[in-house]
Formats: sequence, structure tokens, C-alpha cells
Amino acid sequence: MDLLVQRYRRERSLGRGAMGEVWLAEDTLLGRPVAIKQLRTDPDATLGQWGERMRREARLAAQLNHPNAVAIYDLIIDDDQPYVVMEYVPGDSLAHRIRQSGQLSPARAGRWIGQVAAALEAAHARGIVHRDVKPANILITPEDAAKLADFGIARSVQDVSQTQTGVTVGTPAFLSPEVARGGDPSPASDIWSLGATLYAAVQGKPPFGSGVDNPLALLNRISSEPVPAATSAGALAPILDAMLQHDPAGRPTAAQVRAALAAGDPANPAPGERTGPVAAEAGDDVEQTQKRRYPTPVPAAPRFPPPPQYGQPPQYGPPSPGYGFGDQPPPGPPRRRRSAWLVAGIVVAVLVVAGGVITVVAMTSSKSNAHDNPTTAPTLPLSSASSSPDFPSTTANPTTTTPTTHATTPKPTRTPPRRPADVPALPSSGQAVPINATPPRPPGNRSVRPYTSPEPTPIAAGQIVEWQPPGVKGDNAAAIRSITQFLVYINRQDMQNAWNTSTEIRHGPTPDAQFTTGYRTSRHYQVAFGAPRRLEPDLIAVPARFVSRQDPAAQGSPAGVTGCTYWPQYVFLVAKINGRWLDDVAGDYTSRSSVAPLKRADTVRGGQQLLPLQQRVAC
Repeated sequence: MDLLVQRYRRERSLGRGAMGEVWLAEDTLLGRPVAIKQLRTDPDATLGQWGERMRREARLAAQLNHPNAVAIYDLIIDDDQPYVVMEYVPGDSLAHRIRQSGQLSPARAGRWIGQVAAALEAAHARGIVHRDVKPANILITPEDAAKLADFGIARSVQDVSQTQTGVTVGTPAFLSPEVARGGDPSPASDIWSLGATLYAAVQGKPPFGSGVDNPLALLNRISSEPVPAATSAGALAPILDAMLQHDPAGRPTAAQVRAALAAGDPANPAPGERTGPVAAEAGDDVEQTQKRRYPTPVPAAPRFPPPPQYGQPPQYGPPSPGYGFGDQPPPGPPRRRRSAWLVAGIVVAVLVVAGGVITVVAMTSSKSNAHDNPTTAPTLPLSSASSSPDFPSTTANPTTTTPTTHATTPKPTRTPPRRPADVPALPSSGQAVPINATPPRPPGNRSVRPYTSPEPTPIAAGQIVEWQPPGVKGDNAAAIRSITQFLVYINRQDMQNAWNTSTEIRHGPTPDAQFTTGYRTSRHYQVAFGAPRRLEPDLIAVPARFVSRQDPAAQGSPAGVTGCTYWPQYVFLVAKINGRWLDDVAGDYTSRSSVAPLKRADTVRGGQQLLPLQQRVAC
């Protein structure tokens, strides 16, 4: 076969899919094998339209030098046809492993996905978003290491038509909810896709199925339905639940996923998992095959170390009671907040190209505010979402096409959590303050981290919130989400976003010393919400109980604050400001007359207070 640019000799096809065909080739200059991806371009697009964008993406991807990422060697254009020259990985894909074994053990799957998370951690630190994380793009080497292939270069060509026509190109089964709605890919959407990949590895199929027969119906389900329980995830269930949170702000970072999935030393192959040769199959975008020369080791059960703080502000924590926050002591349960999406229309065309499926969804959406990405400081928008994927509505997103009936296989269902016996109600002035209350028992939901086992730190709403009243809707649900989101950011020690999601934002654009000192090292556990009550059109009170852990010395050793504090009857005030419900951490609303009936005598500080400090219990 003729040489490409007088250097690369193609030998055989390794696989083909929606974005192009992959060849095994020889680099005749350096005498080494390489993989060359021949990119499929829009026949109506010109080199001038996609060439510069592809070069820019190639330069970014080439800067990524990581042992768990397939290296980019070269970008060439031959006869107006683009090719990407990559590291050749002799092995098979995770997609093949899943097809062969049906389901992988949590230990093995967790080890590989943890390695891929390490590659994404390095990519996200350089501003690179993969945009198509899926089993077919994860290659397993003969040494049993996972490598993530096919970074955004291939899609940069497709993006030319995407930006012109407003359509999204991707693999439907692994798209995040926000991307399925037409939103821009982000590091958080990569985490969802990685979580869906982990789900497919342990369950044998993606969370909502492949959707090949009805991509539109699949996208509707991803956008509006809760993720079915991963019954085979074992010890991976907590981190998997966090990765598949509908709210992008509630998902862990790649660094936190990598830390949570860190595994022990490899042992022997798991029974029933193949180690022989695999042939490439249609439908896999990047497939490279070879006989396995070594048995596949299986790691020990994964450990869950505390997630490291990469690039985050110093270890601050929630304000301790009575420590410069008026009536608003340490924060409470985590909240999830999501920006509104206006879906003007969805048009789906399924193109089957050499066994690959491209789903094109034409959508118009309102731009999300900065809360959708916890790494970006949000501004104060003028409107807020009326619903959140964390608390899904029963009404599916409107579309121009009626979805067909889905799978005949019944979905696994989660057992509804039992209401804890100590969920508080809102107090009244004549009611006694609870004294020496017993801290909560271990939660019945295994996804919720008990305060007695504080590590790893819970970093998602599903890991913090033990209970909330069923059927809460509208502004009451938005109020609970706002509290929850604030606590998620505090647990992550993301002071800027915590500040932005509270009434403190009214007092300045950045956290002040009092805020950061008060919340330094604070973490929240086992939050149980009682029934909210609207006090005024712009003010809602929410009762809760929770446990906070903190280092008193790091917070200036405020009186009465211990390393573990139980609040049996905390009252959150949530205020509506510029269309958004914000946790009143600043205590701006505690003096309103509508709040007075909730205040009781405080024997520690004196007078009538919303949060009498004598209720605190060291745990």
C-alpha cells in the first residue's frame, strides 16, 4: 500500500465506527508500529472549515502525556483527508471484555476505570474535555492497564457542522443528561460518561440500555429518569452513584474518582473472564486486537481513600454555631441545584455508517448558569430552574416525536428509604429545645456515608442526604436543593462556590476571612430534612438534623465546638434573590417578623434565637 505523506504504511484495519476507520500502520521513519485513524469528514465541509479547529485540538491532545492515555504522535492531511497518528496499543477494548464476560467484577472494573479517571484528571487540568468516554474507547494492554483513546480530535471535524446547525454528535448510551439536552460538554459530563461506563462494566449494559432502536426515547430517559440501581456494583455503589448524579455540580472531579477507585495489588484472573484473542467488531470506534500474552490479573477490593483537593481552595469548613454568623451556625444538608433548560425541539437522525451509530439531536437550550460547573464561580442569574434532575419530575421533556415503549426487561428498582425516627419538624416559640439528643443511627441507605466513618468525605448529595420529605415540589424542593448544594460545596472545600450559593454573595464577590475560617475543615453527614414551610413569598424555613465534623483549632476554637457535633433541630432559612433560592448563611433574614415564631430561648447566648446552642451534642 502507498505511503501516507511518504512515511506511514498502512497494514490492516483494526476497526471502524462512526468517526472513521483505524489502521495498524508502520512508521517507516522511526521503525515502530502506530495506529492511524482516518477521520470521516462532512462531504459538504471544506478543509478551511475544519482544518484549523482540528489542528488546535490535536495540539491540545498532544500535550497530554499520561500512561493511561493513548498518545497522539502526529496529525496529517493527505489528499484533503485528515488522519491522526496515535500510539498503537496491542490489546482489546473494554467493550470486548464486557461482551465476552457479560459482567466484570467490581474490583477489576474499578481498577480500570480508576486508571481512566487518572487520565481524565490530567486532561481536565489542561482544559481538555474528552466528550466520548465509553467502553469502546478504553483499551486494555497486555500488562492489564487501561488506556483512554480517541480524545476530541475526531469530533472536531464533526463539530463544524454542529456549531452551524445546532446538533449534537455523540454516543447516546453514554451521554450525560445535560449533553443529551443539547448542552456543551464539560469535565462533569466526562465524569457522567465514565460512570455510565463503570455501570456497563459491572451490570453488563449501560444504565438506560444501548438505544440503538430508538435513540430519541433513550435521550428522553437519560434526561428525565433516575438512574436504575447498579445491583452488581458492590463496594463501588457510593462512588458510582456520585458519578451518575443528574446535577453536574453534584458529581465528583476526576481526581476524586481516581482516589476513590484506587485498588490494591493484582492477584489472579477472575473466573470466567477471558484472556485470549478477540476479533474487532463493527460498531467500536477504536478497536485494536492481539492475543493476550499474559493472564489478566484482578485487583483486590478497591479502597476508598479521602478524595484529594486538587486545585481547590484551602481546607475551609462550615461556620460553627455562634461564630460570627448571627443566628446561622454550621451549615446543614447538601443541596442540588440545576439551571433551567428550555428545549425548543429535538430532531433525531440515525446514520448507520460501517456499523457505527451517530445520533444527531437538534436542540435549542437556554444557557446554564455557572452553578452547573462547580469549578467556575457562578454569577447571580435572573431566573432559576423549576425542577432538577436530582429530584426528577414525572413529566418527560417535550419533543416533536413521541417516544416508543422501552425495554421489556423490568428495571431494577431502589428500595425506598425508611424515614428516620428523629427527623425534626419546625419548632415554635413555646416548644422545648432538645437537650442531650442521641446522635443518628447508621443510615439504612448504603450510599449515605455515616458520620462514624467520615472517610472518604461525602462529596455528592446522595452521599450526604439521608432523608427528605417525599413529594416535595416547586419552591419547597428548590429550597432543599439550595441547602444541599451549599453543603456539597462545603464538603468539597470549594469556598467560592459555597459563597456564591448563599446569601453571602450579597455582601461581596469573594469569600471573606470570617467565612473561610468558620467553615475550614467542616464536613456534614447524615442530613435529614423535615417538611419546609413558606414564611413569606421570598422566604422558606426548612428543619433538619445532621452531624458536622470539624477541627475546632482550625476554626479558631470557638466556644462549645467539638470535633463532632450533632444538631438535632437545625432550622435553615432560604431566601429568594433575583429568582434564585439561596441558603441564608449570612443571617440576613433572621430578624424578619415571620421568623420570630420559630425562635426559642437560647441559654448559651441569651435571648430568643433561631438556633439555640444548648441543643448541640458532642458525638
